[in-house]
Amino acid sequence: MATYYIKLTFSAPSIDTFYAREVFRLQCVASEAVEMPAEIFCHQRTLVNASENVAQDEFSHIASPYELSIYPADAPAVGQSPAFFRKDTVDILLPGVYKYEEVKTTIEAQVRRLLSLMEKLDVLSESSDVYIPSEPPESSSSES
Repeated sequence: MATYYIKLTFSAPSIDTFYAREVFRLQCVASEAVEMPAEIFCHQRTLVNASENVAQDEFSHIASPYELSIYPADAPAVGQSPAFFRKDTVDILLPGVYKYEEVKTTIEAQVRRLLSLMEKLDVLSESSDVYIPSEPPESSSSES
């Protein structure tokens, strides 16, 4: 069974201005991944201005083990709809420092859950025998 690891580096919260309001910026980088990709943050690319072909990437969620296998890293696949892909970074604007701590804690918990699910999938991939409704009695080799 593989042992999965990943390092999350959260930058200190910074204050930015968004639509003339002060907001807190949460940035996190995933790195030093072992037995898994570092690109675990799912983003969706949406068209913001069709006439100028301007798109925007928005963080959506932490990838599941399945999404690690189907969504490409760094950019969505050509023609993919919805246009999901994975990145090793997340950059989120939040309304206050209290929300910063809440989101940071949620990201950590969801990444722990991802690693737990990957470990469970390893166990499921091991072969095993199951007798239904129960194991048959052993046959006696001393019968005549």
